[in-house]
Amino acid sequence: MNIFEFPSWQCTALHDCIFACGAQTVISNMVELSKKMLENANRKLDRDSSGRQMKLPTVECSMAQPFVSLALSHGLEVEKFLEPSGLCLKDVQRGEAFMAGQHWYDLIDNLAKALSNPHLGFDVGANAALNTLPNLSILETQSATLGDLLISLVVDVGRISSMANYNLETNGHVARLVAKRTFKPSSPPGQVDGYYLGFMVRLVRSVCDPDWDSKKLQFWVCKPDCIPDWQRKEISVRRTNRMGAHIEFPANWLLLRSGGGQSQNLPENFTGADDFLQQTRDLLELHLDKQPATLNWFAELYSQSPDRLKRTFRANGTSFKAELEKCRAKRAKTLLVNSQLSIKEIGESVGLLDQPSFHRSFKRWTGMTPNEFKKRNQICNSD
Repeated sequence: MNIFEFPSWQCTALHDCIFACGAQTVISNMVELSKKMLENANRKLDRDSSGRQMKLPTVECSMAQPFVSLALSHGLEVEKFLEPSGLCLKDVQRGEAFMAGQHWYDLIDNLAKALSNPHLGFDVGANAALNTLPNLSILETQSATLGDLLISLVVDVGRISSMANYNLETNGHVARLVAKRTFKPSSPPGQVDGYYLGFMVRLVRSVCDPDWDSKKLQFWVCKPDCIPDWQRKEISVRRTNRMGAHIEFPANWLLLRSGGGQSQNLPENFTGADDFLQQTRDLLELHLDKQPATLNWFAELYSQSPDRLKRTFRANGTSFKAELEKCRAKRAKTLLVNSQLSIKEIGESVGLLDQPSFHRSFKRWTGMTPNEFKKRNQICNSD
C-alpha cells in the first residue's frame, strides 16, 4: 500500500469505529501494530540511499481551500475529487491535515478539467485576496520591502509544505526566486505552477507600483499554456522542466517598500476583487453548509470582533447577511441547473436545513420556487 494512502489518523479512526462496536481489546492490539508498521515505513521513507534524513513530499490541505471554495461555488461535488487523498471536505475546512504532494497536484489538475478552465491555477493565485492564500497568510505588506516579503515566504514554506525548497538569490543586478521540488511529479504540474505565477505577479506588482515594469519580469514554468495569453503578452513566460518554477526581476526591486495598497493600474483583464469582500466570499463558499451562520460565527472564523467586522462590512457598502444571501443564492441556482441533487440536499448544502425556509429564501432571491426555476432552465437548455 502506498504510504500516503494510509495515514496514521486513519488508524485512529478505525480504532474508534470498532471500539464503538465492542471489540476493543483485540482491535486495539491490531491498530497499535498497524501504527508501528506505519512508523517503521515512514522511517525508511524518511532517509535516502545514503542514509540522510529526508522529508516526505506533503502539503497542508489548507492550500486546497481556495480551489475547493471555487469548485463549491460552481456546484461541483468536491468529495469525489478529494477521495484519492484520503481527506474529506471537513478536513479541508479545518485545514490542519496534510496530503501527499502528488495528490495535491492531481486535485488541482482534475478540478481544472471539471471546470473546463485551463488557467484555473493562475486565476486563483491572481484573483484571490492575497491574505486568504495559505502560503501568504503570514505576510504583512503594509510597510515591508519586497525583499522582506520574499524572505518571509522562503523561511515559512516549511510550515505548510515539504514539496519544494525555495532560494532567493541575487548578484546585485538580477534577483531570482527559485523553487526546486523534492520529488519528481508523475506529470507536469502546470496548474500549480500557474498558481505560483499568479500570486507572485500580484504580490510583486502590488509592492513595486509605480516602479513596476512588466518587461523586466521573467517566469519559467513547466506548462506555459496554463497561463492566459493576455498575461504571456505582458510578461515573459518560458518553459522549464517539472522540477520547479522560478522568477527573475531587477535586484533593486527587493528594496522597494510597499505602500500597503494594490496597484491602481492593473490591466483590464486582471480581475482581482477588493481583498476584504473577496476573502469574505471565499470563506463563505468554503463554509456555506455550516450552522448557525451568524455574524458571531463568521467573526470567529475571520479572527475579528463582531463589532469591527460589522463596521468593515458597512464601510464596503454591504453587510454580512447580504453577502451570505448572495453566496447561498448563487450556489443554489448553480446546483439546481447543473447537479442531480434533490432540492432538500441543495438546501442543506447552502446551510438551510429546513425545506420550507429554503423555499421561502429561494423565492425571495429569484421570484420563483426551486422547482419553477429548475423547470424553466431545463426548457431554456432544451431550446
